[in-house]
Amino acid sequence: MNHNGAYCVRHMWNPLTQGPCCQCMSGQQKLDYVWKQMRDARNEPALCMIQCPYCLRIITDGVPCCDTIAMAMASILAREDVVNLAMEAANRN
Repeated sequence: MNHNGAYCVRHMWNPLTQGPCCQCMSGQQKLDYVWKQMRDARNEPALCMIQCPYCLRIITDGVPCCDTIAMAMASILAREDVVNLAMEAANRN
């Protein structure tokens, strides 16, 4: 896939209707994609819908659909906790 949003012929994927082609993403791109969706869901809870880039299911209830996205979500939340703790420590000094 051309990551500028072009149709992915290799995986028969239309990013206009299906979002980015998850099968063409690197591991880091998948983590970034999950993080962005989690951030969007936090900002707009009514629109909480996360597309799993690992098993390609749609999560609507916040419950991970597979072990891989569960680990990705846990990793993202742990990273945010570390950043928040670092910011709090910096603000105390």
